[in-house]
Amino acid sequence: MTGCIHGANRLGGNSIAEGQVFGRRAGIMANKFSRESKIQKPNEKEINEEIKKIKRFLKNDKGIAPHSIENKLKKTMWNNVGIFKNEKTLRKAKKEVEKLIIESKKMRARTKIKERNRDLQDCLEIMNMLNTAQAVIEAGLMRKESRGAHSRTDFPETKQEWKKNIIVLKSSGKIATKIVPVVTL
Repeated sequence: MTGCIHGANRLGGNSIAEGQVFGRRAGIMANKFSRESKIQKPNEKEINEEIKKIKRFLKNDKGIAPHSIENKLKKTMWNNVGIFKNEKTLRKAKKEVEKLIIESKKMRARTKIKERNRDLQDCLEIMNMLNTAQAVIEAGLMRKESRGAHSRTDFPETKQEWKKNIIVLKSSGKIATKIVPVVTL
């Protein structure tokens, strides 16, 4: 969202206004898209995997507290994938996030009924945080330059040939990256 407005920088003070403007635009386009597209049958396998994941969190009373994984992830990202990073720190973060993904499968939602929904939400949010961390790390490893808030100490220059977008996709647990040219409007 902010990449179109501020290049590679995200100016935090503008994020609320941008979220409102572009959230509205995204909602209008999503509405238009859904009205014009043919309804596709949901992927039963993916739905069943999500149901299994939720049941595992709810059933796992003696598992790992969600905030434990979250704290480890925050520390890893802060120490290794912050503003200044290099291939060594990115690779270290990649290994640590892979371990956290394995560990996260043992997360639990508490057994107290009124807390259960919040803890389940935490478990699901942390799974999304881990996916996002993987995407950021993969893109950071792929981009062999510094641009905006992405500063690689091993590649400190901004390179014209890297004026590209990196798309990170995850399907069936596997990550794939794709480089596409920047589209100017």
